[in-house]
Amino acid sequence: MIFSSKKQTEKIKSLEKQLEESQKALLLSQTELNKERDKTQKLTEQLNQLKSEGEKQASAKAEVIIEEARQKYEKEITRLRIFVEKWQSALPEPKDITPESRKRRALAVALSEILKDNPCNSSLEEGVKLLEKLTNAINGGNAEEGGFNLEEVLNPGSELDLATLCKELGVMD
Repeated sequence: MIFSSKKQTEKIKSLEKQLEESQKALLLSQTELNKERDKTQKLTEQLNQLKSEGEKQASAKAEVIIEEARQKYEKEITRLRIFVEKWQSALPEPKDITPESRKRRALAVALSEILKDNPCNSSLEEGVKLLEKLTNAINGGNAEEGGFNLEEVLNPGSELDLATLCKELGVMD
């Protein structure tokens, strides 16, 4: 019996050594994992900081771009106003009016009115609306949007019936 208990004791001691070595290996692995976790946390914090800085820089750059675009827009509207004024002053005298000069005068007046009624806009939506109005005026108006065809007004395709026209305007019964 002593022999068997000596063997068992040696087996137990051997198993204890193996367990101690395994425990040491596990502690080393745990230490390594903790180090990796700490590195990952630091890298995550750095990444979040870089994202925040990048978003701030992108936002600042976007504001600069928008402000530059707004300034260019204001300059172009001012240039257009000056052009329309010069265009109106360069139109022929009333005695020299031709159908072509009437078109030019009507367009100049339409553009002048649109620009007078719409000062420089601060928002993109207002700017788009103004550009649509200007485009419609230059293209002779858009009848679908309540505009009129400048060509049709200046050169009607058929004879005008004054009685019908006066009735439509409510001047006659």
